[in-house]
Amino acid sequence: MPVTVSWLFRRVGASGSHPMSGEFFGEFSWELYWLVAGVLFGAATGSFSAVVLERLPQRRSLGGRSTCVCGRQLAAWENLPVAGWVAAGGRARCCGASIPVWYLMFEVVAAASWGLAGWLWGGLGVAAAAASTLAGVFTVAVARR
Repeated sequence: MPVTVSWLFRRVGASGSHPMSGEFFGEFSWELYWLVAGVLFGAATGSFSAVVLERLPQRRSLGGRSTCVCGRQLAAWENLPVAGWVAAGGRARCCGASIPVWYLMFEVVAAASWGLAGWLWGGLGVAAAAASTLAGVFTVAVARR
């Protein structure tokens, strides 16, 4: 039987259970939720941190889309943290220029640390990771000026 919106509502109405309850999808895991949320937000923040640390000392704008060293605007998928670097093989699609591995490392380390914080301490851990990441980026950016 295909899962459709009407099937979902019939299923919820028939059992009287909420779709996020244990009866419908299995036991909901907050630990897994905060782990995944931490990894996703950590990778995105790590990616943005790398951009900030590269652009601020050069007095470049933080706004606008990212571009290759040859000037071509990057496609949306090329800006995805970790996945964009891996899919491109560490090289620019247009001109073959090498993309520094430290971009990938920023994203991976941030994703891992935020994910670990989320898994261990839930939402408070993710908030603490956000605060420490922002403080670290600000400190390094000021020091590089």
